[in-house]
Amino acid sequence: MAARSSLPWCVVLAVLLSPPAAALAQSAQTADLPKSAALPPAFARFSAADVLARVFDGYDRKTGRVATILNEEKKPAHVSIAQAKPWRVAGQDHLVVIIQLAPDESSIDGPVCGNCAGRMLMAVLKAQDNALTLVARQQPPKRSATDDKADDDDDHQAMGVTGHGTLSLDLAPYRLNAAETLIGVRYVHMWIPARVFSESLELYRIQGQRITSVFAADVADRDYPPANGD
Repeated sequence: MAARSSLPWCVVLAVLLSPPAAALAQSAQTADLPKSAALPPAFARFSAADVLARVFDGYDRKTGRVATILNEEKKPAHVSIAQAKPWRVAGQDHLVVIIQLAPDESSIDGPVCGNCAGRMLMAVLKAQDNALTLVARQQPPKRSATDDKADDDDDHQAMGVTGHGTLSLDLAPYRLNAAETLIGVRYVHMWIPARVFSESLELYRIQGQRITSVFAADVADRDYPPANGD
């Protein structure tokens, strides 16, 4: 006759209902992953990690970090997709993404603080045989945090942004010539205490596997008077 368990029923129940150790370990590994924007329907079969792994050679799917880009604390920087839009050009569907490079450990989700500065990177991909292919990207920086002195030896093409500004894709058909369409990016800077609002448009061209700026102009620049007339 089998011996009865001497463990209280509540302990047995807790063991049965506890998640496996592997699941707990996986949950712990993904707890700090930065949140990414959703991909458009034409690319919804892929994940944000699929995109980021194509853009960055040193991307770690478990941590959401890129080994070749260091943040302010000298650790591999977190990266996430801030915006993703479909772009049909030359008869093919492409995916254009703006990727946020977290400047420090406290900025893995959401924009940087108002007086802080961060960096974003643009990349273009396409789906081919159920796999993503990188078409072109801006040259990544060595550091995710802005540092004028350190940038002297960093030949990157990342876009700068502050907590008072937002970057957004503008995929209107900006034609360079009969064969090429440019990618537009709008930067809006708004600082309510200083009563300023400005918007600029920058156009980018795909040249080989690089995305380079070919045009930039202010499209709005307003200074609002104080409410009391002073």
